Order: sequence, then structure tokens, then C-alpha cells
Amino acid sequence: MQEIARILREDDPQAWERLVTELSPLLIALAGRTFSKYGYSADRATCEDVASQVWVNLLAHERKLLKSCRSESDFMPLLHTLVRNRSIDHIRKNRRYRDEQEAEPDEGHSSSPAPELEREWLQTHIQALPTRERCVIELFFLQELSYKEIELCSGIPLNSIGPTLKRGLRNLRSRIENEESS
Repeated sequence: MQEIARILREDDPQAWERLVTELSPLLIALAGRTFSKYGYSADRATCEDVASQVWVNLLAHERKLLKSCRSESDFMPLLHTLVRNRSIDHIRKNRRYRDEQEAEPDEGHSSSPAPELEREWLQTHIQALPTRERCVIELFFLQELSYKEIELCSGIPLNSIGPTLKRGLRNLRSRIENEESS
């Protein structure tokens, strides 16, 4: 795809505009298909939001994802993965919001704050980790991404993700054990 080469070499805004104009309908359709695959009904505006998030992802981090594409055969799977991930993120976010809105404690039963406190406590420990370890832990466990997807999203080399994840879990365990012993 010559547009990608122009965007990277010449920082050509017209090339970027042509690429967005040409591929946005495809991204919107992919988002709609992803939503329906997961049993989620989404309107056109939601699909357009997902497509715009994909374009933002491609520009992020000094166009690192675009630079990783050596040919059109690399670019299209990347777009598909980004659309799927952003669609799933949207579904998760809205389900969580809907679940919070619908959740009402049964009368006569008090809702225990313990699960929420545990989640906040764990999140505090995760936030204390170095950025790279925190990023890999959140993408792998909270967003349930594969190593390849983590590589595409974060730019961390594929062969570094496993060791980073292991080191992050070791550091997290150590922080928790230190807090419990004091």
C-alpha cells in the first residue's frame, strides 16, 4: 500500500486522508460484524466510534504500529485486530456500566463491600508496578489479549512479553506479601 509508505516517509496529510477515506467503510463494517458476532447490537455511530479509535491507535506512539507494517499484507490483519479489540473494549465497558446500573441489592440482604475493596486494593498494587510490567499485566489479565495482540497494542516485542509478565507477577506477589507481613 503506497499510502502507508507516503505517510511514513513524507508525512503526507493527503495520503493519510485518502487512506482514512478509503478504509473507514471497511472498518465500520468490521466493527458491526464483530459486535454481532458477540451478540451485541450496535448502531452505526458506535461502529464509527470504533473506527475512529483505530485511526487514533495507528497515530499513537509516533506511528509505531504503522511503521511495523512492511506491506499491505501486514496492514490489513493489523486493522482487523485493532477493530476487534476496540469493539470488545466497547462491549466490556458498556456491559460493566449496564451491570452496575441494573445491580440492586436484595431487600433484607446487605451487600458486602469486600469484593470492591479487594479490587481497589489489588489495583493499587498493580499501579505501583513499573509501567511496562503494569501494562502487560493489565492487557493480559484484564483485557484478555494474546501475546501477539499485546505486541501490536503496546509495541513491546513478542519475545519480551512472557518474561515481563512473569517479572510483573513476581513483583506484585512480593508487594502483597510485604504488606501482609507488616
